[in-house]
Amino acid sequence: MPKPLLLRRPSGLYVRYWVPLMLRAAVGSNYIVRSLGGLRGDAARLEAARLGYDLAHRFARMKNQMKHGAPAISSATLGERIAVYLKSRPSAGRYLRLFLAWVGDKPLAELSAADVNAFAETMQHCPRDAGPRKKWSSGRSAPRQSRLAWKRGSATCPRCAFLRMD
Repeated sequence: MPKPLLLRRPSGLYVRYWVPLMLRAAVGSNYIVRSLGGLRGDAARLEAARLGYDLAHRFARMKNQMKHGAPAISSATLGERIAVYLKSRPSAGRYLRLFLAWVGDKPLAELSAADVNAFAETMQHCPRDAGPRKKWSSGRSAPRQSRLAWKRGSATCPRCAFLRMD
């Protein structure tokens, strides 16, 4: 079980766990840091131990997947991971599918903060209740092309164009 290291920061208590060497590429970091919220004392230590126990099981599962030739998490594509997630939470589908159409189906390792920021920026410029009215017709441009046109100075918001609201 990963040993928790409790950290005191101005914003509260945090716990840090080291990631095993063979899993660092899949996790994408040398350690994992989580907030313990407003917990103090024994309650914080208990929560850190619980998180460590869960993390140990996840690490064991990841090691088994790597041994049996299952694709590593870092080689999975965004579309695959969204499909798996939507099986358990179908209500999140609308925005995840918009995000997938916006950035394209790329490996998770290539997904960057710039992709998320660009998507969030365009989502702010359109009404919250905007939604797709019908499927793409052959004469319409893809979402990525709409975004490029918007960056070149088009007056139409790319999300609105994507949602056929223009």
